[in-house]
Amino acid sequence: MLGATNGKLNQATNAPGVTSPSVIAKIGYDKQLNNDLRFRLTGSIYNTAQSARTYLYGGDRAGSRYYFVMENTLATSKDNYSSGLITPGFTNELTAIMINPFVKYKGLEFFGMVEK
Repeated sequence: MLGATNGKLNQATNAPGVTSPSVIAKIGYDKQLNNDLRFRLTGSIYNTAQSARTYLYGGDRAGSRYYFVMENTLATSKDNYSSGLITPGFTNELTAIMINPFVKYKGLEFFGMVEK
């Protein structure tokens, strides 16, 4: 699979030269080796060469799951909207690579994730 996007959550059109296209690719192999053994290996890559802000790891799509845990009792959602989020602060460019192995032997399944 191969795709492209502008990589933005907010589709503002001011400053169109700030962001270059983002490229997404995924490849996989899946094989039932015999009645007891199945093997699958997939890999994906996401690349943004230039952006005012990257959202892959920093965008909040579901809200924080740890509301105000490390805040004082005067904290408000307006002033502490990112409370509980881990935002690495990646800006300008981003390349993310993920590899997912899967092995199923009879009733036992192993699924892994390696990400850089």
